[in-house]
Amino acid sequence: MTDALTNKIELEEPKKRFRFGFRLNRRKLAVIGGILLFIVAFGIIFGLLPLLAIKSDVAQLSGEIKGISEGIQGQNLNQSIEKLASSKKILSKLASDYKRLVWLRPIPFIGGFYQDGQRLIKSGNYLLEAGEIAVEALKPYADILGLEGKDETKKPEEMTTEQRLMLALDTLDKLQPSLDKIGEKLELARNEVVQINPNRYPEKLFGKKVRGNVVVLVSVIDGTAKVATEIKPIVSYLKPLLGIPEEKRYLLLFQNDAELRPTGGFLTAYAILSV
Repeated sequence: MTDALTNKIELEEPKKRFRFGFRLNRRKLAVIGGILLFIVAFGIIFGLLPLLAIKSDVAQLSGEIKGISEGIQGQNLNQSIEKLASSKKILSKLASDYKRLVWLRPIPFIGGFYQDGQRLIKSGNYLLEAGEIAVEALKPYADILGLEGKDETKKPEEMTTEQRLMLALDTLDKLQPSLDKIGEKLELARNEVVQINPNRYPEKLFGKKVRGNVVVLVSVIDGTAKVATEIKPIVSYLKPLLGIPEEKRYLLLFQNDAELRPTGGFLTAYAILSV
């Protein structure tokens, strides 16, 4: 009797069911879809599009800078002036496009790369300003220096060593009054790039050198600024030292350091050098 009653009670007890998960209503789907749509739109507008614009700007800027170099090598000052002006416009557009990535700045680690990009843009602007000062200083003497880009102008490879040296000395001579201003711009460019830490960059990315190129870029700008600062005091003495306009004669003394003397070695030979 007791067993039958127990079985009856067990049968009458409702069975417990457990269900996991939740139902998505239209409102929740709309919210999730809206969030995903916002993320995708934000990535396209503030990420992909600025990167594509920056890539295009960099390609154009590289071409214009190459034109500046070709103008200098071809002794065509007018070409260099035109390319400098167009380079400044493109660099200004690059700076504007780059600001669209400003949201990356507060992000840890990534923000450092964004700041390096800003430093490079500022440094490039100072370098172009230094170039403008240089070409403006040389413009009045373009005909004297043979920088008008005429057909009869000799190419660098067609010039003798003496002719190339004379051209370099004449150019430096005309640049001397503007070397202070050029040096200031180069120093500002240097102050920007020396803040870049090449060690934060990978050795290679997609098979291309990254860290090595950053090191070269920083060292070139740093070295150029130092040379511009150090060369100014001796520019006015270069021509006289090299026998322009009058010949110079120098006495060279050779000492044998195998027989030491208070001056460094035993005097064994001499030479007279005419320049």
